[in-house]
Amino acid sequence: SFQLDITFRRSMEMTLDYYKLFEKDKRAMISATRIDFTDPILAKEPITFIKYDNQKPRNITVVTTNRSSLQGVSIDAINKIIVNSPQDKIFVAYNSVLGSLSLANHLVKNDFVSKDRIKILCSGASSGSVGDYYHELNSDLMPGQINFFTSAYFTGFDLKESYHLLSISGNTNEIQALSDRRLKQIAGR
Repeated sequence: SFQLDITFRRSMEMTLDYYKLFEKDKRAMISATRIDFTDPILAKEPITFIKYDNQKPRNITVVTTNRSSLQGVSIDAINKIIVNSPQDKIFVAYNSVLGSLSLANHLVKNDFVSKDRIKILCSGASSGSVGDYYHELNSDLMPGQINFFTSAYFTGFDLKESYHLLSISGNTNEIQALSDRRLKQIAGR
C-alpha cells in the first residue's frame, strides 16, 4: 500500500533501496495486502502466501447516497452507533480533513457527543485546519470515542481494541474516493 500513497513515495523509495542492499537470502518483506511491484528487481522476489484456516467474517453494510446527502447520511450512521452502543468507539475513515471537521462540528453542535470525545487524526500539515480536534496516534488505542482518520493514518499501524468502522467514500473528488485496496487496508487496522 505504501506504493499507492503518493505522500510516502519518497520514503518508500529509500526504504526499498536499503532493502535491495541486503543479500536475497537475508531479506524479507511482509504485507497484509500485497500488490505487484513495478520495480523490476522487486518484481522478481519470491512470494510466500500465508492464509488463516479460520478467517473471521466481517459484516459490511454499504449505504449509497448522492453528494448533497453525504453529510446527513454520515451523521445518521454515526448517531445510530452512538445511540445503540454509547460506550463503543467509532473509527471513521474519511479522506477529507474539512469533511471530517464539518462532521465533527455537526455532532457537537447538535449535542450528539461532547467536543472532547472527538479526535481527528490527520497529517501535521493539516493540524491547524482542525484545531482542538487534532490528535496524533501514539499507541495502539484510539484516543477518542469518535475518531476521524484521514489517509495519513490508513496504513502502517494496528489497533488493539474493538470499534465500529465507518468508511466514507465519495466519487466526485478523486482524493476522497476509496478503492477496494484502500478499503481493505482500512479494515485491516
